[in-house]
Amino acid sequence: MNEEEIIALLHRYDNGACTPEEIAIIESIQLRRFSKEGAVSYGERREQVRLALMANIEAEAAAGRRSGMMRFARIAAAAVLVLTVTTGLYFLLKDRPEANEALVSVKPIEDVAPGGNRAYLTLADGRQIALDSIDNGTLAQQAGMVISKTAEGEVVYTPSKTSPHIPITENPIFNTITTPKGGQYQVVLPDGSKVWLNAASSLTFPATFDGMTSRSVNLTGEGYFEVTHQNKKPFLVKSITQTVQVLGTHFNINSYQDEEAVRTTLLEGAVRIFSTKLNLSKTLSPGQTATHQNERITIEAADETAVAWKNGMLEFKQADLKSILRQVARWYDLTIVYQGAASTEKFTGGISRESNLSELLYILEGMGINFRIERRENENFLIVKN
Repeated sequence: MNEEEIIALLHRYDNGACTPEEIAIIESIQLRRFSKEGAVSYGERREQVRLALMANIEAEAAAGRRSGMMRFARIAAAAVLVLTVTTGLYFLLKDRPEANEALVSVKPIEDVAPGGNRAYLTLADGRQIALDSIDNGTLAQQAGMVISKTAEGEVVYTPSKTSPHIPITENPIFNTITTPKGGQYQVVLPDGSKVWLNAASSLTFPATFDGMTSRSVNLTGEGYFEVTHQNKKPFLVKSITQTVQVLGTHFNINSYQDEEAVRTTLLEGAVRIFSTKLNLSKTLSPGQTATHQNERITIEAADETAVAWKNGMLEFKQADLKSILRQVARWYDLTIVYQGAASTEKFTGGISRESNLSELLYILEGMGINFRIERRENENFLIVKN
C-alpha cells in the first residue's frame, strides 16, 4: 500500500465505506494517539493517521515482511475488540468536518429497557413537579381545585371541600403536564375528562373550567381522550394544524411534529375537525380516522393500531421502517441513525410496550434489518443498516 492508497483509505473512512478491517486499522490509531489528549482538530487527526500508516508500511518493508499491512490489521482489530469490551471506543462521529470537534465515547450495549410512567406537572406559579418521584397524595391547590396523585399513577383534579371555589372568567390559570421520551402518564381534568399522554407529549389546560364557555386544551405529541358530556360547554383540543371540537366522546390525536400528518381517530361519539389555516372542517364518525396533511383533511376507516399504545402495545400494520422507528425512538428514548438508505418495505407486527428493545429488534431483524445499540455520552443510539 502506497501513500495514494492510504489517502483513498482515509477517504473511504470519511464516507463510511470502509471494511471492518480498515475501520479497525484507523480507529486503533486514533485510540492510541488521541484518547488521552483531549480535543484535536479533525484535520490534525487525519494527518496523524496517515503518517502512522506510512511509518508502519516503511518499517515492514525495511524488515522485508511481505504482508505487513495485513498483520497490522489483525493487531489493530484485536486492540479495538479489547477496548470495546473494557473501556468503549472513541469514534470521530461528531468531529468530522461537518460536525463539532469533540471526541465521543461510544459503548456498545445489548439492550434498552422500555419507558414507563414518567411526567412533569408545571403549575401556574412555575413550580415543576416530577410525578414519577413524588409520593402519592395532595400535590397542590389552585383555583379551588385539589391536585393529587393517586396510587394508580394518575394526576387528578377535584373540587376542594375547604377552599372557596370561585369561577375564573378572566385571566384563567393554566397547568401543563409533560412526558419525556420514554414516558407516559394519565390525567383526570377538572371536568372529569380523562387523558392518556403518550411519550414526548404535553397537555396544557386550565386549572378549572368553571366560568368558561368552552373547555379548551392544547396538545403536542399524542393523547387519547375520554371526554365527559356537557351539552352547553364543548370540549376543544388544539394542536399544531387543527382544532377538534367534541361534546362527549373517545378519540385519539397524533400530532407529533416529526410525523408527516396529524391523525385523529374516533372510537365513540362524534367530533368535528377544524383546520387552523384553511376554511375547512370535517366531521368524524366512530371507526374513522382523519388525516390532516398538505392543507387537506382526508377520512378513512380507522386502523386498530392507532390506539394500541394506550392499551400497552406497540403495533404497526403495513408501516415503513422510519415510521416504526419514530415510535420506537420516543418510547425507548433513542436517537436513530441510518447507515445507508432506510428500507422502503412495509412491515406488520407488534409487541408489548413493557418489552425490552431487544425483543422488538429480534422481530425486525427477522425481516432483514440489521441493528446495533450504542451509548454515546448520555444518549442511547440505535444504528440501523439495511
